[in-house]
Amino acid sequence: MMQQDITIKPKKPFDPVATIMRHWLKIVVFGGSLFVLLSPIAFIFNHSFYQVSGKLVVLPESESVISRTDERSVAGYYNQFINTQLDLIQSPKILEKAIEKLSPDIKQHYLPDNMTLSFAARLLGGGLKVEQPRGTHFIDVTLLRDNDKGMVEMVNAIMEVYIEEYQKDEEGKDYRRLSFLQTEKQNLNAEIGKKTIELKKISEQIASSVFAGSNDDASQFQMSYEKAYRDRVEKEKRLKAITLEAESLKSLSLDAHIEEVVVQNSVVSKLDILAQESLHKLRDSQVGLSDDNPGKHQVEARIKEIKKYTEEQKDIIKEDTRKFLYDKRETELKEKIIHAETELNAAKMIEDEILKERDLLLKKRAEITTKELTRKQVETSLEQMKIQLNRVDTRIYELKLESKAPGKIRLERMADIQGMDSGNNLKKLIILIFMFSFGFITAGCALFDILDDRIRNEKDILNSLGTLPHRPIDDYLQVGMKGTPFSRVLMDDPTNKVAQSIHSLAIKFDKERQNHGAKIAVFTGVDAQSGVTEILLNTAYAMSKLCPKILVIETNFANPSLKKLVNIKREKKGLLDYIKGHTALSDCISHDKERGIDLLMAGHLPSDDELVNLDRSKISKVIKQVKEKYDFILIDTMPMLISDLAEFLIVQADIIPLIIQSDRSYYQYVYMAGQTLLKLEVPAIAAVLNLGAPRYNTKFQETVVKLIQPFQELVRNTFLKTMHPEQDEPYPLFRMSWQSVNTIGSSFKLSFKKIFKFVNPRIIINACKSIFVLFLFVQVTLLISYVASTAYVEKSGSINTVSDEDQKSQKDDTPGINNERWILKQDKSFYTIQLIVSPQKVDLPVFVHTHALSEDEIAIYKNRYKGEERYSVIYGTYPSYQSANEALTALPETVLKTSRVRSIRIIQQQIINLREKG
Repeated sequence: MMQQDITIKPKKPFDPVATIMRHWLKIVVFGGSLFVLLSPIAFIFNHSFYQVSGKLVVLPESESVISRTDERSVAGYYNQFINTQLDLIQSPKILEKAIEKLSPDIKQHYLPDNMTLSFAARLLGGGLKVEQPRGTHFIDVTLLRDNDKGMVEMVNAIMEVYIEEYQKDEEGKDYRRLSFLQTEKQNLNAEIGKKTIELKKISEQIASSVFAGSNDDASQFQMSYEKAYRDRVEKEKRLKAITLEAESLKSLSLDAHIEEVVVQNSVVSKLDILAQESLHKLRDSQVGLSDDNPGKHQVEARIKEIKKYTEEQKDIIKEDTRKFLYDKRETELKEKIIHAETELNAAKMIEDEILKERDLLLKKRAEITTKELTRKQVETSLEQMKIQLNRVDTRIYELKLESKAPGKIRLERMADIQGMDSGNNLKKLIILIFMFSFGFITAGCALFDILDDRIRNEKDILNSLGTLPHRPIDDYLQVGMKGTPFSRVLMDDPTNKVAQSIHSLAIKFDKERQNHGAKIAVFTGVDAQSGVTEILLNTAYAMSKLCPKILVIETNFANPSLKKLVNIKREKKGLLDYIKGHTALSDCISHDKERGIDLLMAGHLPSDDELVNLDRSKISKVIKQVKEKYDFILIDTMPMLISDLAEFLIVQADIIPLIIQSDRSYYQYVYMAGQTLLKLEVPAIAAVLNLGAPRYNTKFQETVVKLIQPFQELVRNTFLKTMHPEQDEPYPLFRMSWQSVNTIGSSFKLSFKKIFKFVNPRIIINACKSIFVLFLFVQVTLLISYVASTAYVEKSGSINTVSDEDQKSQKDDTPGINNERWILKQDKSFYTIQLIVSPQKVDLPVFVHTHALSEDEIAIYKNRYKGEERYSVIYGTYPSYQSANEALTALPETVLKTSRVRSIRIIQQQIINLREKG
């Protein structure tokens, strides 16, 4: 039955719409009452006034003499411009100048001799209204005063002063612009003079510069430099080539060349010839000599020496030749390198000379070029300054012309005496009081709801528990049959919507029983005395129509109340007696024939020690025993937040109906109860919002009740006297009102002449009207207060006593027999026994004699049920329900079956309601 489908909120949220819907009647009644109460203030402070107005026009664009420019248009910010002008018209500066502008005779009305000018301007501003009619370009300047002297002149003076100040401001703007432009013009002229002198100096420098060269010379220098540069590069390349060539030649061998030179040498040739000739002679001398001839050996030795000498000479010549050739080659290479280096150095010198001459030429040309550029820049700047100067001159001329053009604000219509109107401020005061009255009450209701943490509706339960409650149970005192106790709703008033809500709850329980096997429902509440037992009894009766065997178990040992609500005459033991072993379980179960259910009551009222030492395991055994015998069991227990026994029973239950009392159960306690049930993991939770349980006033509310109770008694007595007058007083309330008005008029009449000397007659008239309206309001409030007092519920919901005038207006129907007057005199907290209800009037003496009753304790009164008159006979008065129930059991058997206990308070309410309707 509980679904976590929304976010549970630990704190109660504020709902302004719900506040308005909940308190709309209070807002209307009390706001209207406060409005009526404060309405005389409007008459007191109401005063007549005269009204005169003039009109100004504010154009989005002012006319231009030359052309239409953006700077003379306010179309882009027209609303801001208008608002600014509205404030300026009402400024103290304008008002003071307007007062000063008036003629002396008119000025005396706005600036008396004993008043300062600034204070007079503030007073004037209080009656001045400056506004822009919607959708127009006009400004209405309206003056409201209770004296019409000089109003036309004052309004015209305000508009004229404002236009003059606005024109001065515009002219001041033009003057500031002209001053700025004149200064700018002077600065431009000074700058132009400086630039002209600078340009002249630069031109002279350019003219006096010495430069003997032209562009062709520069080109020739450039060509010569390029040629010298190329020549130097070629010389460098040649030097590098010769150096490489020398290195290559040094690595080559000259042996072949040396051999050739040696062969061609004449000395060598001659030496070879001489050697050959000597050798030839020596060989010839050997001819004929034997080998062992000593001469032959000498010749051969001589031949060897000649050959050796020849070879040695050749080697010497060859070596000399080698050295010569190598030295020669090296010398030739060095000569080539030196020659190449000489040519390279010469080329570099030529290049450097040409480069120097060229750079000198370029430097001179650069100096001339820079001066030329500077001259051009100065000329350009000078030209721009001249153009700017022309623009400034043009703008100065335009401003001088535009200053003569009409402005944006013009006087559309002057105030005149024919346009003067008169009226009063009553309408505005009424509207202001109306807004304050209803706004104050609405704010008070909103503040009350913000600070109030009580459960108000189903949405609060949804936020605290996370699920919507069962169909709410309405307040039976308001929607039910008079005189029927809430515990008997389903039996005595089954068609009522309260009974339908309880039937719906029983149907859901039966559905849980059939679908999920649920058999135990533990009824508990968030607060004590929140209607848990009454709802349980009605639900049990409804369940008896769905399944035959129903048992109600009472475990609220701290405050057992089940016995007071059921009609069981025989005293039986209870659950506590069984737990202590004093009796059997079957002897503790009673049967309620009216409801068709069995009851296991708590028994005697236990002491604190008994509750502490209670054996709870036996309660579990009892539940297990009866669970097998009965189809459904309903357990009445204490509030779960103040008793751990409730949690013990909740754990064993299948369904937990949580009774939450509207306007009494606190949101935080409901939230705590829901969190506790979630932690106990109960199978199903059924939140029930009870709108009709007993209310309990706070100490503050009780104090207020004590204070207003005498006033309520007075109002009720007055009302009853009005509704049931004596024969010589046909309309006492209206007669009393008229007498009061006459008294007030007479009082004023006696002292009117004296008062008139010191007070304005208009104030006296307004005061009289206000007092009369206030008196009428008091009379209406008395009636409303009485009607409210008849519906006021204090702890059980009805009024307490009845007025003496009402008693005097009634006559005894039967001498010696108590009637309605006697009933209305009884204590409202007492109880009585209703013996019989008959559609016809009962003859009490015969009834008393037949049933052997006492005439002093019997009474009869008339009631209406479903549009038909009924006569009810009651017997005795008893201070408590229990004592009345005990007296009921002692009645004769002839009236015992039709008798039941009734509350004196409810009977008194029925009598008064019938009189009001009749």
